Amino acid sequence: MIRIITDSSCDFDLEQTANMNVDVLPIHIYFGETEYLDRQTLSVAEFYEKLETVEKLPTTAQVTPYQFVQTFQPYVEAGDEIVGIFLSSKLSGTYQSAQIAAQSLNTNHIYLVDSLNAALGQHLLVQIAVQLREQGLSAKEIAERLTELTKKVRLVACVKTMKYLVMGGRVSPALGKIGGILGINPLIEVIDGNVESVGKVRGYKAAHRWMLQYMEKHPANHQYPVVFSHSMNTEGRDEMIQALSSAFEEKNYLYCDLGSTVGTHIGPGAIGFAYIEQ
Repeated sequence: MIRIITDSSCDFDLEQTANMNVDVLPIHIYFGETEYLDRQTLSVAEFYEKLETVEKLPTTAQVTPYQFVQTFQPYVEAGDEIVGIFLSSKLSGTYQSAQIAAQSLNTNHIYLVDSLNAALGQHLLVQIAVQLREQGLSAKEIAERLTELTKKVRLVACVKTMKYLVMGGRVSPALGKIGGILGINPLIEVIDGNVESVGKVRGYKAAHRWMLQYMEKHPANHQYPVVFSHSMNTEGRDEMIQALSSAFEEKNYLYCDLGSTVGTHIGPGAIGFAYIEQ
């Protein structure tokens, strides 16, 4: 049997992954000295409720090699093969932890994929992995296909407020104050495994126009689904879907709530999407 394993940065809810037969290892979230397990002991709504009241951003801790060994070993001993898809190695040491665990088990039945992504981009790759497993591909073939696709994942998001970018040191306080007064919405993209600022607009309608222009430069491969996401802003997500629908020939849409990994840095109100480029 082929086991698909990921970490909670992929922004699936637990019921969904249970139905998909996907194992999810939780990222640890710290608000001060208090520890939570992402989506297990702290829901997405609770996370943003806490985030809106903090003076210092929460921190996260990667999944440890020991936790990976505990997850991998029973499957290896049962003769299963494993495909692991994890948060970008440029954003976290989780992928490296998985490598250490796989090496310690001394098996050639574990195939690891550095998603070079996070959140909805990682979500998309896990969904594709499940589809490939259903199509009968081997674990090795799934991992090879995903590794190729990591280079073609496009993730773009529009941030509602500069507050959390300022708190995280990504934007200066002066620029954040000016941006707030002018109603500026930063645009971010995941590029080569890192989260980068790629533009600024005023309002979501302007963001929609920017996104459409972006997709003209980077057209979607309609063989694969597109993932739409938001951080406590379903209305904004739905308006984005309507505005971008002309860019997607196939109405093959997936949805997820933006969780703590990216949400910590961009806060509530953000909207975004991820897809595979041609």
